[in-house]
Order: sequence, then structure tokens, then C-alpha cells
Amino acid sequence: MSGYCTGQDLVSRFGLDRVLERADRDGDGTPDADVIGMAIADAGAEIDGYLAARYPLPLATVPELLVRVASTLAFATLFGAEAPEGVRALRTDAVRILQDLASGRVTLGGPDVAAPASRLEVAASAPVAVFDAKTLRGF
Repeated sequence: MSGYCTGQDLVSRFGLDRVLERADRDGDGTPDADVIGMAIADAGAEIDGYLAARYPLPLATVPELLVRVASTLAFATLFGAEAPEGVRALRTDAVRILQDLASGRVTLGGPDVAAPASRLEVAASAPVAVFDAKTLRGF
């Protein structure tokens, strides 16, 4: 799912100037939709990778925690390898949250979020015993 955040979420959290700095590649004064869209899609794919083992996807609603994480990951993606230390630290924190979600140390919670996927239960079965105390009597 790529819809964990929007371009407006990036602007609201990090400011228009900082987003323009990395996403206005044609120089028209507005963030390029394809650049923002790709960063958001990349963030969504990364989030899904962590959540898929624990939660049924797509989620019914997107908790604010994931909006924040997705915005941070998308913003960091805009910088790529040129990300300043502060942006790298934000990304590291976002990934740590995803790791905690995947391990169950943190949950998405809330009534509108799907419950964690149930664990598989193991059932054992065996054929009816051919040899038992009664059939082996005398041996």
C-alpha cells in the first residue's frame, strides 16, 4: 500500500521550503507530483514489508503513527544518499518503530485497525495404531 501519507503530510511535517529543495526538479515552485509519489510509494513498500507478517494488509485505517513514519521515510527518500545527519537520524528512528511493530513490542492498536494476524496453530494427527497391547499379546 502506498497511501500511508500524502504530499501535504510531507509539507505539514517538514515545511514547504525543505520539500521543494528536494522535490521541485523542474523549478516551477511546486513539488513535482511524480517525485513525491515515488518517495511515498517507496515508504509504503518499506512499511508493508515490516507489517505484512503481523497485520493483514491493506489496513482498514491508517493510524497517525504510520502517517508520521511514512512521512519521515518519504522525506528521507527524497534526500537519498545526500541526506543530512538529522534526516538520517529521523529515518533510523522511523525504522526502529517499524521493527518494534513487526516484533510486537509496539502495536497499531485502536478499534479501527485490524487485529494482528493470528498465529498458525499446529495440529497433529496420526493413523489409528495397528499394534497395541491387545494385538501384541503373546509376543
